[in-house]
Amino acid sequence: MAQLGAFLRHHWEEVNKRSGQPFSYEILQKQDYVYDTEPSCRAVVTMRHISPKHEFGYYKKVQEAFYQKGLDMNDPEAFASLAEEYKVDDQQFKQEFTSPFMIDNTKEDFMFSQKLGVQGFPTTVLEHDEKLYLLANGFMEEENLRQSIVRILEKPAEA
Repeated sequence: MAQLGAFLRHHWEEVNKRSGQPFSYEILQKQDYVYDTEPSCRAVVTMRHISPKHEFGYYKKVQEAFYQKGLDMNDPEAFASLAEEYKVDDQQFKQEFTSPFMIDNTKEDFMFSQKLGVQGFPTTVLEHDEKLYLLANGFMEEENLRQSIVRILEKPAEA
């Protein structure tokens, strides 16, 4: 984390400057912290499986817990605790979260992202006429994103 912490801090500060997104930098000081996004991704996949209507809200809670509150998001207890807000039983959540099924589903999400060409975050994809369009790989100003969407929506359908 010593080298990675400085790298992440720089990028988080840039995100904060461009978007106003608040960050807590305390976790970057923990030399023994393992920065691994797979558990957070798997937690969201787990929520999608248990309660699909809460997937996006839960995703936002996971992001807030890590980036704004600096919580350790490698702990299944942390994810289960966040799921309780959506009336999801914490034992069910932990059982599903640690299952081979969820691990495989998370890997499938990663492979799907790679297939789309995702290389950075945030990434914006638009589905239109049963096709997926990669709009932004990384942060994009709202007006540029809006113009990209309009170009795709105005594009004549392919025969």
